[in-house]
Amino acid sequence: NTLGMIRWEQMAFLGNPEFGVEFSPIDFAKIAEACGGIGYTIKEPDDIKPIMKKAMSDNTIRKPTIIEAYVDPFEPPMPPKIEPEFVQNMAESFAKGQPYAKRIGLTLYRNRMNTTMKSIQNKLGEKINNLISDDNK
Repeated sequence: NTLGMIRWEQMAFLGNPEFGVEFSPIDFAKIAEACGGIGYTIKEPDDIKPIMKKAMSDNTIRKPTIIEAYVDPFEPPMPPKIEPEFVQNMAESFAKGQPYAKRIGLTLYRNRMNTTMKSIQNKLGEKINNLISDDNK
């Protein structure tokens, strides 16, 4: 239960530790229902397709619908290109006492490792396919 984008803006763009971004748990799906709408909650990645399909499939019900999706609060909303200023501001926010700095750092590192590993797997797959096709000639 955090304002994730605000957290990352404070750290990455301002170089400050997060402040005032956590709030009490809110069940947005229940709020939708209490207001006469329909509410769905997604807690696991495997739930995305069935819940989205269910929410979008019934065209006979004309009610406001909310789909609440739980997301790791430490997952960064990463831009396509990381500027050096972003990295410097992140380091400054960590040095100034950013709560959960270790968890955030591990998440950033994990994401980079996953990307690197997928790239290596793809390159190896291409090389193996080339070797196999060369042997078949």
